[in-house]
Amino acid sequence: MQIYHLPSIENISSSVDLIEVSGLRTIRIQHPLARAVISLHGGQLLSFQPKEKNELLWLSSDAILDGSTPIRGGIPVCFPWFGRIASPAHGFARTETWEVAGIQEDESKLTIELVLAATDSTLSIWPYHFEAKLTFEIEQDIKVRLFVKNVDYKPFQFSAALHSYLNVGDIQNFKVYGLGSTYLDSLANGEKRVGKEILSIDQAIDRVYLQPAPTVTIEDHDRERVISITNNNHNSAVVWNPWLIGAESTPDINSAQFTQFVCIESCLYASSLEQGKTLAPGESYELSTKIASS
Repeated sequence: MQIYHLPSIENISSSVDLIEVSGLRTIRIQHPLARAVISLHGGQLLSFQPKEKNELLWLSSDAILDGSTPIRGGIPVCFPWFGRIASPAHGFARTETWEVAGIQEDESKLTIELVLAATDSTLSIWPYHFEAKLTFEIEQDIKVRLFVKNVDYKPFQFSAALHSYLNVGDIQNFKVYGLGSTYLDSLANGEKRVGKEILSIDQAIDRVYLQPAPTVTIEDHDRERVISITNNNHNSAVVWNPWLIGAESTPDINSAQFTQFVCIESCLYASSLEQGKTLAPGESYELSTKIASS
């Protein structure tokens, strides 16, 4: 990825420096165990590549990286809602600027912490004070944690997702295990359906699986690897790929690349804002995903 070859603006530690990508402040990690890139726009992990292994995340070659829109690829953070149940779609966290709160590292692990709090801009969209924290734990695998705390005087409801775009050799030549069989089909007005336990994909897909196993695995035959996605404190796993027609109508997806990714998301799903997870003042919640390959 070209990002790894951009000039450094500031060295933060022996493994971490600050770069600019189309004007966006971005953290670059080059640790003995893995390398990664995190955009402060959206608090979004854009790349993660374990040492001597293939890239685990997909970033669109047509991604818009000027801060005007969410970034297509990596792991977008959906908060304080997931989906189109309010505007903007998937909430505002993925277009806000997160701040670096801390970095810890040694030879076996590197952890970066980002924070986001309510601003006049977010309060105009969602009238609640909150504190959000993202931690990225980098080893041979990557773990992303989203921590949300209600610091308002009144309760609020929210939903969230860690919207992982996974890099695969060919979506038409892989299988997914551990999703379960019951799902809501977002391409059929959210109709509840029952499908096969083992998922193969040969057309556009947008599903909310309601009873996934804690760990979902992908047999990526073209890359001769297995990708595992271990989620915690979620109530569903979302699977998405727009297929060719959908990619052609999406400006920031190169239609020639639609077979190279699949989204499998750790999701705290709700069908409306009112049906979301309730946090009383002072309460907190953590959603996480861990991605590894073997």
